[in-house]
Amino acid sequence: MGNLAIVTTVKPSIFLLALFCFILSGCAANNRDVSEVANQLRHNLPIETALTKLEAIKVDRRSSAQHELNLGYLQLVSGDYQNAITNFEKAKQTMASLQAISISENLASATVNETFRNYSGWPTDQVLVHGMMAMAYLLNNDLNGARVEILQADTQMNKLAGADTKSSHGQLAFVRYLAGVIYELNDEYDSALISYRMAFNILTTRKETIPAPLQQSLIDLTSRVGLADESKDYQKQFSRGLSKHYTNKQFVFAFDGVVTQMQQAKSTLWWDIDDVYLSVALPKFPRNNYVEYPFYIHSQEGEIVTQSIESIEKRAREDLQARMPVISAMALARAGAKFQTVKELNKKDNVLGAFANILTIISEVADLRHWSLLPSSIQIAVSYETAATLQLSSRYGQLFIDATNDQQIEQVQEIDPLESKIIDNSTADNQLSAEENIEGAISRKHITKSMTAKSRALHEDILKVSPTTVEKIRKNIAKINNSTKKNAVVLLSSLTNKIHIARF
Repeated sequence: MGNLAIVTTVKPSIFLLALFCFILSGCAANNRDVSEVANQLRHNLPIETALTKLEAIKVDRRSSAQHELNLGYLQLVSGDYQNAITNFEKAKQTMASLQAISISENLASATVNETFRNYSGWPTDQVLVHGMMAMAYLLNNDLNGARVEILQADTQMNKLAGADTKSSHGQLAFVRYLAGVIYELNDEYDSALISYRMAFNILTTRKETIPAPLQQSLIDLTSRVGLADESKDYQKQFSRGLSKHYTNKQFVFAFDGVVTQMQQAKSTLWWDIDDVYLSVALPKFPRNNYVEYPFYIHSQEGEIVTQSIESIEKRAREDLQARMPVISAMALARAGAKFQTVKELNKKDNVLGAFANILTIISEVADLRHWSLLPSSIQIAVSYETAATLQLSSRYGQLFIDATNDQQIEQVQEIDPLESKIIDNSTADNQLSAEENIEGAISRKHITKSMTAKSRALHEDILKVSPTTVEKIRKNIAKINNSTKKNAVVLLSSLTNKIHIARF
């Protein structure tokens, strides 16, 4: 009721001034530009081009945190770790400084639209910024810097959870798992075990699958710190034993896809003060069409497949759903204030009233800002390879990494995994479809992003065909030398064919 009281006492002159400010504001246009970059990335826009486009967008102060988060993420997956750290740090400071909201900001968002409010990040953003920053520090071979970030992430998650120890609000299994990896690399095995347990508890609370790397870490570390009974319990629960090796351990993180962009939805809500339905603009996520694709690791011991530890698609939707009651209430109060203002102006001047009514329609815009360039899913895998090389494969780029300096030295010919063999039960002898004759059998030296886009479209068509089976062809994308150091952290991303490696 406090916000409503403020809204209904706003003077028409202030309201109209705020409307003019909105028309001059570029916030909505900025968000459209960011969403366009995100959608183009989903259709294989080169990441270097995406960075150039993103840097060219003029961002006002209210959206600076969102801009810094997006820039930092693209810089991270492109290998520009230092600039990624710089932008993540700026975003952290901006979001932290917005804990106290000014009266003028509340007034503008209550009378015009939510884009007049400073973007302070969603719960997922406020935690994940520490995780992404820790990853940038790790890949920059700064283990201490990464450790500081996961300590800050722990503080932020505890703050978001509050007194409810079972709350999943703002809790990220990926960040807890990453903390365990960082502690493990630093030989802090007790702390690593605590973090792995926390990741396990988050996934258990959500009733989500426990990925094999986390299962193995729980089994191995409980045994290593002397908790033999607990280790046996985990072995029984997960149906797996202790790992054969504990050195030459490669922690693989894979970022797949681009999170779905929010859209504006017009809706009507009942305004009981005047007994009318009022039109409001609300944010929404469209249907989730994301299909998760794994990465593969080939070693002497067989094939390992990355598994999801965090669905950013789900977390983003959960964040929005949690905020919707407040967003809807504010939208209704704002629409009621505009309706009252138009009524008052109509009594004095019909022309001015009609003009004000047009402005109310134009000004009603949903706030679609979020960390819009994040991956749709974060996946993990662990290899205990003791040989000189670790071979990775995926549907994305293909290259070899120099054994000594991680530089790309060769690209190889390969068939895109989603340019697949379609085997129809009624035509089993004729395994090549027309699409495969055109695209699937193309052998090339340099994989192109446009071909991957075609393969995605083909894959979507395949999913609609029944009954069929899809035989995926995998491609080799890297060989990594692990003989110089004991452990390694590897980052893969569907946005680039670069392989990022740090050895410890």
